[in-house]
Amino acid sequence: GETVFFNLVSYPNEQALIKTLDENATYSQKIASLIASGSAYNKNDCPEILVSHLFMAGGVSDGVEKPIELGGARLVFVDAIPNNIIYTALGHLHKRQVISRQKNIAYSGSILQYDFGEKEEKSFEVLTVKDGKVQDLETVEFESGKKLKVVNCYDFSKCYEILDTYQNCYVKLCLYQNQPLSPMEVTDLLEKY
Repeated sequence: GETVFFNLVSYPNEQALIKTLDENATYSQKIASLIASGSAYNKNDCPEILVSHLFMAGGVSDGVEKPIELGGARLVFVDAIPNNIIYTALGHLHKRQVISRQKNIAYSGSILQYDFGEKEEKSFEVLTVKDGKVQDLETVEFESGKKLKVVNCYDFSKCYEILDTYQNCYVKLCLYQNQPLSPMEVTDLLEKY
């Protein structure tokens, strides 16, 4: 029975920010101003959840995301998120991580693995808003989607056995041996997998 206001801030393009906000402000200050302008629509002073595509200071990249931060110029600091925001759901970084427990600022991470270098389990956040506060914040692991696995093999004769154990995955097979595969071995491996 609780009413919640969602403040949605898409990826803030620097070009658009220059046109609409104080040009002397830092990027983080511009984002704070943009968030505040969204909050102005919260006429009933409801509990507010921010959903945005930002690179927050303290966020750790898996190294597979498209870079949006150069030399700290586009970092958004925790103090840019006003205290009236009870939860901030962030996007862009693929790795699940909490930026601030005190202010409930978190990246849930991507819903699927997009690169073999991503090792994090994928999840989403479930929360309850009661009496204007976040309660029962829970991380739920995704059970669907194919996992990406890197498998090392040092003996070609064991490749089939190893690959057969990863039926529901996409596998990057790294085969290490002292001699090249024969054309027949390559053809057989490619046809089967």
